[in-house]
Amino acid sequence: MTSLADEFHKEMLAIYDKARDEVGIKLPRFKQMVEHNGGVLAAKKLIHSNSVSTGFSKLFEKGRLDLTVESLVANNEKWHPLFDEEEIKKARAMLRR
Repeated sequence: MTSLADEFHKEMLAIYDKARDEVGIKLPRFKQMVEHNGGVLAAKKLIHSNSVSTGFSKLFEKGRLDLTVESLVANNEKWHPLFDEEEIKKARAMLRR
């Protein structure tokens, strides 16, 4: 049986593929971060970062915030057990900027 963290990891890789295939944005550092740290830890690192990620900026410019880590965390309650309330709030705040 697949754990919730494993499912989230796969979803993180899926948003990388969608950004590449649907928008033409390649984010190799994002993919490397996910593969090296796992999806949950990579998401936590991005959410806690003091700066806006390159991927977030590029997706914002293309009007595709739906493909951001922040959207994945904030907008799908399925993943909420993997994150604390502060992380979910930070993700929501990024999307409102």
